[in-house]
Amino acid sequence: MSDEADEIELVDGPASMEAPAIVRPSMRGSFHRAAIPVAVVLTALLTLRTSSGGALATVIVYGVCVTAMLATSGIYHSPRLAHLPRRLLRRLDHSMILVGIAGTYTAVIVLALDGATRV
Repeated sequence: MSDEADEIELVDGPASMEAPAIVRPSMRGSFHRAAIPVAVVLTALLTLRTSSGGALATVIVYGVCVTAMLATSGIYHSPRLAHLPRRLLRRLDHSMILVGIAGTYTAVIVLALDGATRV
């Protein structure tokens, strides 16, 4: 091997330039904000159509979890709320995704499974 192959020449170029600012899509979060009233109405309709107490509690848990997830995501991704602490909102947004999953899984466990399969 030659000594030339071991040398690395540093050249000013695109790698040394400053990265451009991240541009977020302007519609980000709009769908989640628009889905909040839909989730509230559908949760109300589900609660009216539910007959048993256990199923009613499950539907309410599901509706609250999904609505809270949508609301948090809508707030976090809103460009108009840039003055709020982004780090806290990001953590809350990620946490509410897990709450939404838990609410959905609660409904599946209570309504769709029975006996030993609930465990």
